[in-house]
Amino acid sequence: MNLVGWSRGGIIAREVARQRGDLVRQVITLGTPVRGGPTASSIGRMVSTSLGLSAQDLRKLQATRERAPIRVPITALYSKTDGVVAWRASIDDTNPDVEHIEVSGSHIGLGVNAQVYRIIAERLHSPRPAQSSP
Repeated sequence: MNLVGWSRGGIIAREVARQRGDLVRQVITLGTPVRGGPTASSIGRMVSTSLGLSAQDLRKLQATRERAPIRVPITALYSKTDGVVAWRASIDDTNPDVEHIEVSGSHIGLGVNAQVYRIIAERLHSPRPAQSSP
């Protein structure tokens, strides 16, 4: 299956691929913070504070998660004008098969962006392998 996730949905899609990569062909994320965890977005910081988690707690959780790489192709779309997720937080340098693509627009606008739709359509129709080599 192909998983497409926007923002937090991208985090969920990535975790499904991490846990059940045997079922996932590829992951496409839109404005998804993969570096810095909840501290990488304005909303994430509010959520972590409300849960009583410290920055150190969040770093430990992320480090534990990253020990198991995602072994399916990932396309990560990000915008430098996102406004919610810091664009650098969308750059995944821990997994072996990631393509980063910068798009124009705001975080909310990613869901109605013609450029984003074209990229998603191209990836869904591409003959990329089901799994990358370890």
